[in-house]
Amino acid sequence: MRPSFRIVAIVVVIAAGGYFVAHGLALDEASVPAPPPVAVTSIAEPEIAAIEMHALRPRETRDGRNLFAYREPPPKPVAQAVVRYVAPPPVALAEPVAVQPAAPAPTRFTWKYVGSFGPRERPFAVFSRDGEVITARRGERVDAHFVVKAIGVESVDVQPRNEPVQRIPLG
Repeated sequence: MRPSFRIVAIVVVIAAGGYFVAHGLALDEASVPAPPPVAVTSIAEPEIAAIEMHALRPRETRDGRNLFAYREPPPKPVAQAVVRYVAPPPVALAEPVAVQPAAPAPTRFTWKYVGSFGPRERPFAVFSRDGEVITARRGERVDAHFVVKAIGVESVDVQPRNEPVQRIPLG
């Protein structure tokens, strides 16, 4: 096993101390030579110039600035509002447009879809209005204006003459 560096250093210091004690090598003031004497000379005091009071007052520089004097700042110039007349842009007249008559509102289906019954292949749609109840199959007319196009569980599709199909929900 290798000893650590600290342990070796401590052993060396103790051995050196034992050697000096055993051989009588003691260090005392007599064995140490004294430093050579130093010649003492007088130190001359520096001359201090008299303070001139006018030198302590702040002076203005050539451009009239004094960092320590307070002066009111000059008033800020007020900007004059410039009023300009702006001519309105020329208005282009639109060409008259021929007014087309509005498309007629689709014919309103006034019957309420109550539900369907019958076989899946050919169900009946049941409609009611003001206490009157009617049934119709796909392709049959209701009120002579509407043709039943499709019958579903939750809605029925009807189509008035020359108009798009309307989906009527259950309810």
